Amino acid sequence: MNEEQINELKKLVDSLRSQGLSTEEIQSKVDLKKQEFLAGDGNLSPEEFKANVNKKAGLVKTNDPVQEAASVGSTNIAADTELPSEDGSLELPGRNNFDPSNPLGLPTDVDPNSPANLAKAAELQKIKDEEKKLEEERKKKVDAAKGYEFELVDEAADNFFDNPEKLEEILGISDIKAIANRHHDQIPGELIKEIVNSLGVNELKKTISAPRAGLIQGNEDEIGEGFSHIARKEIYRKIKDRFQSKLSQAKLESETEFQRTGEKELNLDRVHRGDFHDGKRDNYINI
Repeated sequence: MNEEQINELKKLVDSLRSQGLSTEEIQSKVDLKKQEFLAGDGNLSPEEFKANVNKKAGLVKTNDPVQEAASVGSTNIAADTELPSEDGSLELPGRNNFDPSNPLGLPTDVDPNSPANLAKAAELQKIKDEEKKLEEERKKKVDAAKGYEFELVDEAADNFFDNPEKLEEILGISDIKAIANRHHDQIPGELIKEIVNSLGVNELKKTISAPRAGLIQGNEDEIGEGFSHIARKEIYRKIKDRFQSKLSQAKLESETEFQRTGEKELNLDRVHRGDFHDGKRDNYINI
């Protein structure tokens, strides 16, 4: 079809639309008109017909998508692809999705490997790489800040674990292994509370599901007071992990000393109180 025929089809679409016809009715009349034009072009093969339409519509493949866009814009035709049927007749893809702005559905051939497209792809990739780099840098800063705050928690915990007087005052036991033996190798809750209080962090309250009250929201996911990156539950977990680390270290040192001297360490948690004699209590050790 030549430019005059294309313009005639466009005018037909505008006229039919102004008459209030439905999309299906417009499509049917456009198809009939196109068949009239095709009859004048002779029996072309699908490939010949497509090439002829592209040429007449100015849709010629180039190495520059800018020129292609300009060519498409000069005929005001959208980029929907149209393929002719085996008998050479023109069928719009998706008749139910007929686009009045592109009644012919003429194809546009854009080369993705053209210099302009390759340059655009490289530019987009550069932007993505920059965004990825910024995100990695942000994550490193956050990880570093969290690492520093976890160190503060370890330091506060060590102030208790490495201080026999404090342990004796809180638990009545000054040895970390004895504490673990009495509490099934776990840190007692009262000791955690003392450490948390020393950090100025409020006590952890877990989210629970009550039978009548429903879901009661806790504070475990909130950032701990005085911190900027670690949640309250992370602070509690860090204290527990630090206790286990100190306990493992103490057990290893005890085992190493036994191997060196052959003397078994006294289990101070098994010291029993005896009777009073002369106002003083006798102590005996059950080893």
